[in-house]
Amino acid sequence: MNKEINDFITAGIQRYKQATETYFTFRKELQDKLQSVLKTRENWGLLKPNINSIKSTTFGQEYPLLNSRINCKFAGKDLTLVIAVNWYQSENDFPFFTVWTEKTADLTNLMLKQKQYNWNSNFKYEKDALRFYPNPDNYNIETDFNNLLDEFIKFINEIDKT
Repeated sequence: MNKEINDFITAGIQRYKQATETYFTFRKELQDKLQSVLKTRENWGLLKPNINSIKSTTFGQEYPLLNSRINCKFAGKDLTLVIAVNWYQSENDFPFFTVWTEKTADLTNLMLKQKQYNWNSNFKYEKDALRFYPNPDNYNIETDFNNLLDEFIKFINEIDKT
């Protein structure tokens, strides 16, 4: 091994425990914040959320995506709504914020309508999820996710009329 790699490994050995603690604390605090967005939300439109179902799913470190999910009822059907901070599919070092519904056979029509919907220009519908690209110099988790949820709920309320 060359000196540069040896120095890197030495530094990693010296800082691994602290780096791991930082990573797990960051992940827990961000997941708690995402869960809080769902727990404190008042306007769900036509969605009927089960607040007691809120949880976060953990992916491996190789998939940098942190989320919270909530089970809801819509038009008499069960769906899971997921909000996430996504570095995994980001094209740069900054994450985007996203909301999606878990795919189920009963909601195929819902997925199709999302693809065809005229979303507000602040948002982008891509890869079966509504995305928001926040200013990397000014993250505001609560405001940004509530705006994202507002747009998604506006869609839910409008498609129910069709």
